[in-house]
Amino acid sequence: IVKFTGHVHYAKGEFVGVALSSPVGKNDGAIKGVRYFECPPSHGLRIASTIDHN
Repeated sequence: IVKFTGHVHYAKGEFVGVALSSPVGKNDGAIKGVRYFECPPSHGLRIASTIDHN
């Protein structure tokens, strides 16, 4: 489930945050001390967006 789209404080570009149904992710929606979305531990994943908005 997509839970976040936008910019993050630690990198350039747009990112997508997703909540996974199984604990195979890397976070709980918080990355480097900032919460971007809520999900159980190890269910969150951040992915660099490659969406072309033009």
